[in-house]
Amino acid sequence: MFAKYNIPIADSLLTDLHFVNNGLWDMTFKNCFYIDNEFYFFDQEWNESNLPIEFILYRSILYTISLRRYINIDILFEKYGLTKYKAIFEKLDDALQEKIRSEKIWEYYSINTYFNIGATKQEMINLSIRDNAKQLAIENMQKENQKLCENIEILKKEKQELQKENDILKAKEQSKLYNKIKKRIKGE
Repeated sequence: MFAKYNIPIADSLLTDLHFVNNGLWDMTFKNCFYIDNEFYFFDQEWNESNLPIEFILYRSILYTISLRRYINIDILFEKYGLTKYKAIFEKLDDALQEKIRSEKIWEYYSINTYFNIGATKQEMINLSIRDNAKQLAIENMQKENQKLCENIEILKKEKQELQKENDILKAKEQSKLYNKIKKRIKGE
């Protein structure tokens, strides 16, 4: 696989990888439904023979941008033992992406010296992360606002109950006072 795309790799790394014959390399979380405890993948037209399973997992983590709202993806790469492959997987991903790109579009971007594809890709990722973070903040504020509104309603009800209790106590005190005055007037 790596030789096919002229990507040098150390033998020590190569022996640690687990290869599959039909490597569906776009098998990412964003191309998956989870229904009744089953995974259903779609958009799986691209495959390579002898592709490392670790590479498929790497791409799933890398291209699931929403994960970045909750965790640093480098932590996931470390957890699943992918960090040591990151540099070669980046090269392999670039090679596979280049293989499927439209030549006319790719030619335009390649010759345009004012257009830095890597920087633009990263900026798109950064914008998406910021947008997702802002959306999450809005959702959290809406939830907090809802809780505050609910608390206001509870406090209003408590105030009404306290007012009723206060009115009852006043009425009882007034009744006692009225009865005392009435008894004094009668001379009791």
